[in-house]
Amino acid sequence: MRRSARTGRYDGRFALFLIAPAFFFYTFFLILPLLGTVVIGFTDWTGISFATLKFTGLANFVHMAADEFFWGALRNSFLFVIGCLVFQVGIALIFAIILESGPRFAKWFRSIFFVPFVLSLVVVGILFNFLLDPTLGIVDGLLRAIGLDGPKFGWLGTRTLNVFVVIGVHIWRNFGFTMFLLIAGLQAIPRALQESARLDGATPWQLATRVTIPLLREVLVVASVITSIDAMRVFDLVYTLTGGGPFHSSETVVTYIYQLGLGTARTQHGYATAIALVLTVIIMGMSALQFSLARAGKGAVTS
Repeated sequence: MRRSARTGRYDGRFALFLIAPAFFFYTFFLILPLLGTVVIGFTDWTGISFATLKFTGLANFVHMAADEFFWGALRNSFLFVIGCLVFQVGIALIFAIILESGPRFAKWFRSIFFVPFVLSLVVVGILFNFLLDPTLGIVDGLLRAIGLDGPKFGWLGTRTLNVFVVIGVHIWRNFGFTMFLLIAGLQAIPRALQESARLDGATPWQLATRVTIPLLREVLVVASVITSIDAMRVFDLVYTLTGGGPFHSSETVVTYIYQLGLGTARTQHGYATAIALVLTVIIMGMSALQFSLARAGKGAVTS
């Protein structure tokens, strides 16, 4: 803001002039599409012509409550979240503590773990499609070499197994990023606290559980929220590995939204948008819950 020549006060009109372009683009490309999305969630629309748009009230959400494919996709999405929180964050924390303690070749291991994260999800999907192929894949070839057989319909074709395989690939790809995030948090912990604990006779387990992890709480919360959101909105990997099949067995909420909105002969854009709204509310609720639990745990530790 600049001062008026006569009054010496700041001119608010000049400030509005400066922020007007950013405000226009923010409103036009974010606020209005967001409001439009909310409206479309209450319609029956093919997404092609506004002439076919028809308001249906809560019909999409009533249909969603009885849609077995939606509930199956939601179950798979929550399996992604739970699997990533337990294994991706949990194991990344263990490796971060070990590598930060300064063993030999620690930098080499950090680089090796981070390499998968720089690969595109589509590339990772194509790679594991080849590795897990029941005829030409390396995994089944190794199993046959030691006298074992892989799944009858393949790792990605078995309905009770494929979603867990995709979760494992997702964890493998994102593990390095989570580990580096936790290592950065470990490096911010004062060394003097750890040295004092060692001088007081703390064992490595006590040092980790009573000093390191409590001081790493905020970074763990950030890592958990990022991991949860990323797992809840996974699309590329599922689509390239299984396409959500067979028979929707590996479908996630995001791939189901895609199938409804773009992947069928008669697109159900209104219903797909309604599911997207529900997914947004779920993600916001999960994030709020994790931050609330973190604040409660911090208060308990402080007291």
